[in-house]
Amino acid sequence: MILDKSLVKEIIKNNYSLGEIISINPLESGHESDNVKVETTKGDFVIKYFSQKAAIMREKIILQDLLFSKGVKLPQPIRTVTNDVLIDYGPSETIAIQSFIPGKAIVLRDEKPEKMFSLMSWFGKHLGEFHYLSKSITESEIKMRIEGKDFFDLTSGLNWIIEIYEKADILLPPHKKNQKILKEFEIFLNERDELFKNDLTVGILHSDLKPGDFFVENNSLTGILDFNGASYSHLMNELGTWIMYTSLYKRENKAAFQDFIKSYLENSKIPLQELKFLPIFFKRRAFVQYFYFAFRIYNNDTQGLGEEETNYQGFNDGINLIESSLAIHPNYFYDLALPVVGLEE
Repeated sequence: MILDKSLVKEIIKNNYSLGEIISINPLESGHESDNVKVETTKGDFVIKYFSQKAAIMREKIILQDLLFSKGVKLPQPIRTVTNDVLIDYGPSETIAIQSFIPGKAIVLRDEKPEKMFSLMSWFGKHLGEFHYLSKSITESEIKMRIEGKDFFDLTSGLNWIIEIYEKADILLPPHKKNQKILKEFEIFLNERDELFKNDLTVGILHSDLKPGDFFVENNSLTGILDFNGASYSHLMNELGTWIMYTSLYKRENKAAFQDFIKSYLENSKIPLQELKFLPIFFKRRAFVQYFYFAFRIYNNDTQGLGEEETNYQGFNDGINLIESSLAIHPNYFYDLALPVVGLEE
């Protein structure tokens, strides 16, 4: 769907009370959404279109709303005139409106590595603050808003990947390393089962957090964006994603990881011991990369790709990430964190 001006006007007129429209301008689209900025007499807003069922997106936007209510800096979901957080626009189409966050994204590919790594303490502080507020949200608060009986089943997050894995002979693009990767995935599933026997800190996650989701203005954080995949899971899950996007898993970047984790732990207040599970969560995110782009290749889905990006590039990156995750010692991140928090073993 293309969110042209006439459609945007119709959506706002029929579903929202946002005042008179002053201007409508498209914004950069992502893999999962199309975005349009709308300036009205009541403020600036962003209309987001998702090719997802309303039931799925409603849960994610409610989680975003909960985080906003706790003080996390992020866009506020705007409710419709019927007090819903979205519009069910079709069988697999959803539209939502949120407040506009000013500023500029910190885009990883536009920055020199040394500049990006110099910001790791800053990122650690703000991600730690976000997680500190996130883990304060209780299950009872969530249950008041979300009724899904499987919502708190933390093992369900990879169900979609397991479905692809079970149809690998059909869904995976040809690659000489596929069989090796699939065998490693079987091993990972056993590791994951052991993981869930541990009482790790949980909260509401962004679930795909990267530097470009942090918006800044005048050197200050204005908000964290793109909570389209918000979920309830282990906080280490988020860190596994973060170290993937920022390459903090690489040995040459261990000083940057230490800067990040020191600031993160100071602000998130989670047990240091949980870092012993970070390699497994990094491996999990590597498998997500591999299967996600395999599925996009199968469906010929090119939404959100930049001019020089391809699904095959993302798929191959997934293979490389999985191989990198297999080379990481189980205590690697924990051992790196010990000296920066004043402990040694």
